[in-house]
Amino acid sequence: MAKGLSLRELSTRTSVSNAYLSELERGLHEPSLSVLLAIASALDAPLAEMLVQAGVLDDGERARDSRRCDTEAAIARDPALSEPQRFALLSVYRSFGLGTLPG
Repeated sequence: MAKGLSLRELSTRTSVSNAYLSELERGLHEPSLSVLLAIASALDAPLAEMLVQAGVLDDGERARDSRRCDTEAAIARDPALSEPQRFALLSVYRSFGLGTLPG
């Protein structure tokens, strides 16, 4: 496991079951956005990297989407938000089509 964490430790930090994390690690499931956000936050990893590893973004899209991912990472790490609030906020944020930011 990356960052020196066991699956059990990652499970505790993310509130995602150890069994499900193991299945993700073996490629048996595709993680939801909320699971990716939780893992990125627990590993203190850039959300863009999680999205690339999950196959949501390719490496070429990573740079273009870095501003969007920075915002999404900030939402994911906000301790004042519950998981349902994070998901709702991300859904609204994405509904504005910010994936096509110029630059």
